[in-house]
Amino acid sequence: TDATNNKTSNNKIAGVWKLLSAYLNTGTERIPILGANPSGLLILTPGMNFSVTVNNPDTKHFKSGDRMNGTPQENQLATQNSLALYGTYRTDELGEFLDQHIQGLSFPNWNGLSRGREVLRLTAEGNRITENIDIPGAGLVEIIWNRVE
Repeated sequence: TDATNNKTSNNKIAGVWKLLSAYLNTGTERIPILGANPSGLLILTPGMNFSVTVNNPDTKHFKSGDRMNGTPQENQLATQNSLALYGTYRTDELGEFLDQHIQGLSFPNWNGLSRGREVLRLTAEGNRITENIDIPGAGLVEIIWNRVE
């Protein structure tokens, strides 16, 4: 496949996308991974950069009011109920998602990670993107995004 790092006129996924839903499908159950009312934005620039920020807006506030002084439980819940990452992405000659390279994020184990279609699939249909991520040993994460007009 001929991939490009350049701005392409046929890029089908460039835009700003609002999080609609996020689930883990284990094969036996469908678990909401960011609560009942997930929140977030996916930004895919025509220049092939991306930024994602997602969270569970129902996560309880820290009692101290200071993010640097949370209890162990508050810190754990904050980490489990939010994720932010950025990097670059590429599309194929049809303007469809090919792969991404993570340059930084809130979960340090993924720094420098590249993910292609074998693990991460982004499919755009009209004003909606479906994102499927294979998680070995856990199942399939399905995230639905709606284009921000």
